[in-house]
This record gives sequence, C-alpha cells and structure tokens, in this order.
Amino acid sequence: MNIFTSRLDNIEIGSKKAFSVVPKDIKNIEGYIGNIKYLDAKLERVIDHAINHSDFISKAQKALLISKPLFTFLYPSNEKDFKNENKESKDSYYMYKDLYLHNLTVAFALGLWLVKDNAVNVNHSYHFNPLINYNSTYNRTLSFTLSSGEIKSTYYSENEINNSISLMYDIYSILLKNVDLLKISSS
Repeated sequence: MNIFTSRLDNIEIGSKKAFSVVPKDIKNIEGYIGNIKYLDAKLERVIDHAINHSDFISKAQKALLISKPLFTFLYPSNEKDFKNENKESKDSYYMYKDLYLHNLTVAFALGLWLVKDNAVNVNHSYHFNPLINYNSTYNRTLSFTLSSGEIKSTYYSENEINNSISLMYDIYSILLKNVDLLKISSS
C-alpha cells in the first residue's frame, strides 16, 4: 500500500471528522482531509505505523504529522513497487505518480483561499510504502500569507471545508484538463 500525505499548516478545522476526498478520474484510491485520529481505527493504525517507523523523518516531523491536519491518499501497490530498484529510481517513480495528488492538494489550498483569506501552506509531503520499507519526503518553499502579510492559523468550519472541497474539484479539473490521470493507477 502506498500512502501519500501532505501536511496542512496554518489551518484549524472545526470538525472532529476526516473528510473523504476521492479524485474523480483516478481509480482505486482513497483520500482524506483531517487529522489521522479522526480516521477509522484501521486506517489510523496503518498511517501511524508508516509515520512512526520511518527512518527518514525526524521525531519533530513525526509529531507534526500526528498532530496536524493532513491531506492523505492511500492507493494499492503494483508490480513496479516491488521491483528491486535503487532509492533514486524509486524517488523518481513515486514523485511522478504523486505529482497529480500534490496538485490536488494545492487545488484544495486554493479552494480554501476562495472561501476566506488564509495563510495555509502545503510545503511538506511524504510518501510511505510500508510493504517495501520505502519512505521519502518532498519539500517546497512556497509560503503564503494572509492579505495583511501575517502568517497565522485560520479556522474553517465543516461547511467551509466542504465548500473548499467542492471548489477543489472544479479547480483541479481546470488545471489538469489535458493530463492523463490514468498513469497513477497504471504505472
């Protein structure tokens, strides 16, 4: 199983649940927005295990992943996942697959901004495949601020998150109109 997750910084979600997000054009994938403690117990254990058994991220990063809202996708492993390749080849393979998912996360952040001014950042993403003991981090330095220039958390109600998710799908379809999304499930 592959787990791709992006940390959502500077956001407070006023709901004690995980919001289901499924990319409409990608088969065999589950997606969630929220803290992992709000997932069903089995998914929480799988993700918590992957995070806490990663030798690639620091204790501080692990603590943030456990405590902050995340945008998380789970999708099945395929034959290519089990090929005996070096770390660099695996990084390139997963980065290509995860780019579509990261772009969906960015579309969600843009949807949040259309709902209300915020400084939500999605700069830290992680890929775990516990079946092959693979993990990697992807970091971007693209910091957003409030219109006042401040960086602080913004509160979103359940309704505002749902509106942002709806906007995310519209934004995503515009941004990726000509992209072959089948490559995630078939590569």
